[in-house]
Amino acid sequence: MKRKKIIAIICTVPVILTQLGFANPEPGVEQEKVQEKVEVDLAVEAEETGYKVLQNGVELGTFGSLKEAIAEAVKWANSVVEFEGEAVWRFGDQLYKVYQGEVHLSNWTFSSKSEAVAEAVKWNNSHIAHNGEIVWRFGDHKYRVMQGKADLGLFNTKAEAIAEAVKWNNSTVVHEGSTVWKFGDHKYRVMQGKADLGLFNTKAEAIAEAVKWNNSTVVHEGSTVWKFGDHKYRVMQGKADLGLFNTKAEAIAEAVKWNKSTVVYQGSTVWKFGDHKYRVLQAGVSLGLFDDLSSAIAEGNKWRNSVIVKDGATVWKFGQERLLGSYTTYFSARDTNRNYNIALSARSINGRTVAPGTVFSFNGATGLKNKANGYRESIVISGGKFVLGVGGGVCQTSSTLYNAVLNAGLQVVERHPHSQPVSYVPRGRDATVADYALDFKFRNNTSYPLKIKASTTSNSVTVSIYGM
Repeated sequence: MKRKKIIAIICTVPVILTQLGFANPEPGVEQEKVQEKVEVDLAVEAEETGYKVLQNGVELGTFGSLKEAIAEAVKWANSVVEFEGEAVWRFGDQLYKVYQGEVHLSNWTFSSKSEAVAEAVKWNNSHIAHNGEIVWRFGDHKYRVMQGKADLGLFNTKAEAIAEAVKWNNSTVVHEGSTVWKFGDHKYRVMQGKADLGLFNTKAEAIAEAVKWNNSTVVHEGSTVWKFGDHKYRVMQGKADLGLFNTKAEAIAEAVKWNKSTVVYQGSTVWKFGDHKYRVLQAGVSLGLFDDLSSAIAEGNKWRNSVIVKDGATVWKFGQERLLGSYTTYFSARDTNRNYNIALSARSINGRTVAPGTVFSFNGATGLKNKANGYRESIVISGGKFVLGVGGGVCQTSSTLYNAVLNAGLQVVERHPHSQPVSYVPRGRDATVADYALDFKFRNNTSYPLKIKASTTSNSVTVSIYGM
C-alpha cells in the first residue's frame, strides 16, 4: 500500500505545480521521466502482487494467475506459491488429500481421486482437497435427497433415494455433486417445446395427452421416451420424412416405393427396404434380394455361413434344415409283423437326400420287399382282397411319404391308389407300391437339396421332408 501512495504522489506533482502557478517544467523531458518512473513502479508492483513460486526461499518466477503458478510449481519439490506474502498453495496440493475435520495425515495423500475416495468413505465427516479446493465431501458417494437447501438424508442406492424423494415436492437426488434425479422424473412429463403440459403416472396416459399436441414429447427420468408421430408408423428415406400411417402394412406399402426406405414406430426401426423380400447375407454383407425363398436358398447354398432374412427375421441358415412338410399315420401295436415291416421300410428311406431336379423312387430306396431283405409276412391287398403276403404294412410308409410330399408342395411323378380303401389315411391320399409293378415317385422341383426323415413309434410312423 505504501508504494501505491508514492506512485500517486509522483503522478500528481506536475498537476500541483501548475495549479500553484509555477511554470510547467520542460514538459518534453520532465514528464517523460515521471512517466518512466510510474511505469517502472507499476511493473514492480505487478511483480509484488502476482503469484510467486518459491523453492526453499528461492524465487522461481511470478505469474499472473494461480493456475499458471501451480503449473510451474509442481515441477519443483517442496515448492510453494505465495500471493501478497501469504502461501496459497504448497507442493503436494496437486495430490488428493483426505481430511477428517481439519486433521490430515501423511498417509492420506493419493495420486488419484478414486483412491482418495476409497479411503475417505471409511471416515465420517471426511473431505478431499485438491489444489487447495474441496472436491469431495463425505456422503458424495451416496445418494443425497435434497429439497432446496434442506438435506433430507443419504441413501446407498438411487432407487432408495428416489423412493424417499417422491414424498417431497421439488426434491432432487444428488450423487457425486451432480443432480441425477429431480421431482417429477418418476412420472411421465408431456412437453411441447419448453412448455410443460402435465405429469402422468403411466406412459399410456401421457401419450394419450401428447397426441393432442403437435410436436409434443414424453419425458421420463430425464430421457425422451416418445415423440409426436411415434404412435403411428413413419416412413423415412434417410432423414426425409415420407409420411405417417396408421398401420404397419400401410406404411410398408408406401415404403417399398422408395429405395433404402425405413419404417419407424415408437422410435425404433421396424422395417427397412428389402425386408419384404428374401435377403441373402454373409457376415452382414448383402448378397442379393429374392422374391421367393427357393431362389434365395439356391443362392445361399453357394456361400458358407450365409443366412436368409425376411422382414427382420432369419428364416434360413447355411446348412440348416428347414421343414417343408410332414405327416404322421397310426397303426395297431398288436400286429408285430406288420409293424416290423413299417419300421424297416421307414429306416430304408430315412436320411435319403434328393438333389434339385432329380426323382426319388420309394421302391428304389427300400429294395425288394422279400424275406431276404428282412421283410415278414402280414396282411396285404392283392387282387382286391386282403391276403397274407410278405411285406404287408409297407404301403402305410409309402402313403405317409406321399402325404408329406403333398404338404411340402413337391411334384408327384408316380402314385397309385389301393384297390380297397385303407383306414390310416383319408380317401384318395394313399399310395400303394408293389415290386416290379407299382412305385411311388416324386421330383425335387426346388433349387436346393431335400432330406427325408422317417421314424416310428409303437403305434405311428412319421415322414418329414426338409430343405437344405
